[in-house]
Amino acid sequence: MSWAIAALILVALIAIVVLRGARKYRRLLAPEHLLELGGGLARLKEAVFSAPPDLAEPDPERHSFVSSAQLILAYTCSRPHEAHQHHLSLSYRGGPLALGAAGVVIAFCARLLGAPVEHLQVGRSDRGVYHIAWALDDPAHEALRNATLAIPTIAEMPSVMAVCFQDARRLGPIARIPSAPT
Repeated sequence: MSWAIAALILVALIAIVVLRGARKYRRLLAPEHLLELGGGLARLKEAVFSAPPDLAEPDPERHSFVSSAQLILAYTCSRPHEAHQHHLSLSYRGGPLALGAAGVVIAFCARLLGAPVEHLQVGRSDRGVYHIAWALDDPAHEALRNATLAIPTIAEMPSVMAVCFQDARRLGPIARIPSAPT
């Protein structure tokens, strides 16, 4: 009898955890939230392209965005060599972000920025931050500078989401980025 009560408590705890996770991801991947992210990404893009080219340390106020669902985006660009290195960071204030959800958000951001998912290098740090990098030559960089982000309407979101789910599967392996030793 006591094992049955323990099993019932365990099942109840598992159900609570599953329901909380489902609610979190339903909110993070809601069309309205992704549209909010699109607006934040447009602001970040403007900050990246208006920053001085020799900016050593990006301004966190201008180069990061926190959504209403606590998803954090940061966007920077540097030119250490021939190509412009674009870098987007994605994290969640509430703890780790599941790979599947992160992949959909990454695919959505890449779609808005015109970055083919095949050209993205994606890694995840030990702290749960996803880092997305891609390189652009001068003409592609200037094209992105001059392009307006085509943020979809709410009516277009079902078809956009279908493409983003497909693109998320094509991201390839997500590299582990070890934390720096302390």
